[in-house]
Amino acid sequence: MLRSASLILLLLICGVFKISAQTDTETIKLTNTDVDQFINGFPVIQRELQALDINYMQDDHQLTMPEGAEILSKVNSIVQKQGYDDYADFLLKAGTIINAYLAVEMGRESGSIQPEIQESIREIEKNPYYTEEQKKQMKDALIQSSKAMEEYSKSASTDENISVVKPYTSQIKQIIEAGDN
Repeated sequence: MLRSASLILLLLICGVFKISAQTDTETIKLTNTDVDQFINGFPVIQRELQALDINYMQDDHQLTMPEGAEILSKVNSIVQKQGYDDYADFLLKAGTIINAYLAVEMGRESGSIQPEIQESIREIEKNPYYTEEQKKQMKDALIQSSKAMEEYSKSASTDENISVVKPYTSQIKQIIEAGDN
């Protein structure tokens, strides 16, 4: 079930980085520098934002722009130290990177269900405490969620961005898993 928890975290992260901005993530063309900047800067940004003790996440797991000029100035200063123009620039680039990462992890190239999904299905099937109907419902829900996530990642990522992010998937995965702790 640990893999299921990681998958759920991954799905939540996707929701976290979905922001309502006028710039669509498909229009952002990532470079290796952008991905390196994210990998090196995200843990620092996350730690410093948490240190500010600002509630920058809504109940629906959407990131918000901090209100108030003083707070926004502090947040912008944090992301600028990591090379971003401002908080909005950070959110757009991070969201684009996460979407491309998800496309790779969801098997966009192969069109297959992720190994983690398959493992979760095996765990459900082996569990003696679920009825057959419960097992079927859980497996169907898992497969539907996976397919929806694949479709979302396909629509939210360009092939070019996926190619840029693909060599960094293990590093991005480590960042995501570190955020789980």
